[in-house]
Amino acid sequence: MNLEIFKKAIYVRAFETLLLKLFSEGKLNGTVHTCVGQEITPAILSQYITDNDTYFSNHRGHGHYLLKTNDYRGLLAEVMGKITGCSKGYGGSQHLYNKGFYSNGIQGGFAPVAVGFALASKLKNADAKNISVIFIGDGTLGEGTLYEAINLAAIYKAPILFVLENNKYAQSTSFKQILKGSLQSRIEGFGVDYYNASIYDLQHLDSTFKKAVENTRNCSPTFIEVECYRLNSHSKGDDNRNTDEIEHYKSIDPINVFERNNETEYNKLNTEANSFLDLLQLYVEKDETFIKSTSVKLIKDQAVNYSALNKNNPNVRVNESIYSSFKHNLEKDKSIVLFGEDIENNNQFNPKQYGGAFKVTKDLSNLFPSNIYNSPISEAGITGIGIGIALGGMKSLIEIMFGDFTTLVVDQILQQASKIQCMYGVKLDLPFVLRTPMGGKRGYGPTHSQSVERLFFSIPHINVIALNKRVEPKAVYNNILQYSNDATIVIENKLDYVRYIDEKHLETHDYFISDEF
Repeated sequence: MNLEIFKKAIYVRAFETLLLKLFSEGKLNGTVHTCVGQEITPAILSQYITDNDTYFSNHRGHGHYLLKTNDYRGLLAEVMGKITGCSKGYGGSQHLYNKGFYSNGIQGGFAPVAVGFALASKLKNADAKNISVIFIGDGTLGEGTLYEAINLAAIYKAPILFVLENNKYAQSTSFKQILKGSLQSRIEGFGVDYYNASIYDLQHLDSTFKKAVENTRNCSPTFIEVECYRLNSHSKGDDNRNTDEIEHYKSIDPINVFERNNETEYNKLNTEANSFLDLLQLYVEKDETFIKSTSVKLIKDQAVNYSALNKNNPNVRVNESIYSSFKHNLEKDKSIVLFGEDIENNNQFNPKQYGGAFKVTKDLSNLFPSNIYNSPISEAGITGIGIGIALGGMKSLIEIMFGDFTTLVVDQILQQASKIQCMYGVKLDLPFVLRTPMGGKRGYGPTHSQSVERLFFSIPHINVIALNKRVEPKAVYNNILQYSNDATIVIENKLDYVRYIDEKHLETHDYFISDEF
């Protein structure tokens, strides 16, 4: 095995060992989950990754970060709570950001975002063959969002590599307790290519990663399960695993085996790594400490001007106005993509016209076939895809057929869209729009007639806008699609779809509109 691989892995282990020491000394800001025992996986993968590929990682992502970015100073400063950290000291150990790297501690939640980002890369420039890599653990195999993401990746042929680091435990629960059936059959059942390798057979792991990455670059979503073992506790000291088992895996750990067989070379590399980190620590400790978080105003406090509301064209219905905005903006901006259930018109599978449950998208799929995508019933999945597409530099417009179903997307809005815009220490553009019809009195029943938009009102960095028939929806959507770089939820009332704009405008009243949007 290439000596450079062991050098990378030894540096990461030295870094993680330093973090545990700093934590015991009270010098870290928050918790840490070290990757001791798993360093070889990202070290070998790094050989086949380019600067233009993107990693999506998790709570145990230090090795992924270091071997993608080589930013040891930025990571050390981050976990020590310094404003020079990669997320300005704001994100801590679990929210790391750099060019081509994002992490988040929610299990499985990042998977559809990573799929969307990969799809955006493909849509922008398929010839570049850039890929996204999403790292997951065996504990994530119980999350339904993961399987939504795998299914969507297969449907849309997203260039994404799922890397499962199977270290045999979630926090303290053995995967033998929770994993039933064949994982390979699960993955291949989605039409996704499955590979299996182990850190205890480095040559095979190397060749398998090479094949998996090549496969992914050809727009074939790929899943690789890597057998490994976490030598340290889940976090700092919470470990109830069998001691004999831990000692067995320590004895066959690739770095420990390298140390036994190449003592002189190991000592040289380990001394070099620790000397580098000791010096780095001295520099970082002098940096300014992050003191307080940025305040979030849930209600915008700004000066507002009002002007007379001009009477709109009374011959245009609300749903037609929304359609008109989408058509207009798709003609101007090819970076806009729409996802939703049943939003396509007629296609090769259905000869008759449809165009959405409330006929908002109508014939857009005929006019812009590369921008409109029917989706499976997968609300969390397609919301995540929309977030990933927006993060990837395009504009996403996601339709949730009934507002009641937005209960299924709260995790993606709260833990992904919101965190992306506030946890990385910089303002990241996220031109993501989720639109959905709310309200009752259309005879759809109790699970299709609720108004649940209040679930989103208190989430930071999420705009929530409710349309009304007094203000032409086309003007509102034009502003959002052309000028907004923030995540936005638009509420449309089902009763208004067939009403004319400004219907029953009372002549005895004066109407005004603000300049807020």
